[in-house]
Amino acid sequence: RQWLMDNKLSLHLGKTESILFGPKKKLNKVESFEVKCGNETIKHVKSVKYLGLQIDNDLSGISIVNEIIKKANSRLKFLYRCREMLNFESRKTLCSALIQCQFDYSCSSWYPGIGKGLQDKLQVMQNKIIRFILNLDNRAHIGNRELAKTGFLKVPERVKQLKLGHVIKIENKTSPYYLSANF
Repeated sequence: RQWLMDNKLSLHLGKTESILFGPKKKLNKVESFEVKCGNETIKHVKSVKYLGLQIDNDLSGISIVNEIIKKANSRLKFLYRCREMLNFESRKTLCSALIQCQFDYSCSSWYPGIGKGLQDKLQVMQNKIIRFILNLDNRAHIGNRELAKTGFLKVPERVKQLKLGHVIKIENKTSPYYLSANF
């Protein structure tokens, strides 16, 4: 608290939350965790929203994936209500702009750490999007042909593509310095 005052910074205690990061086993051993600022106790939470992502205290990615799927489902439901007015190109453009960007946002940082079950959930969601774009029924198989028609990659390949895009930018010196400093 003194450091904040010395540097002319303020802390809004009503909005401030504390979170303790660690593996599930160690977090289960913690009986109580309390952070105080002066006489005020800062509220402890198990997940926090940071830069648009819901981050769990065990960094498992469950909250991130669930949030992405929730947003994608709600946006897809909206698009289904408007589908009579949309042609193939419009459906593809809207899905890319409204939904695919949710998958892509910082996926290179959180995707490698999630389990197979969560990866499968993301693939199932992407398959729903492809069915909407191609105007297929909800039981239609999504294979390589359907992916090629939409120009989409499966989720793991998309993550690899985005990572490689970062590497190319670093190699061509078009990325910010902090990305290329230790490359």
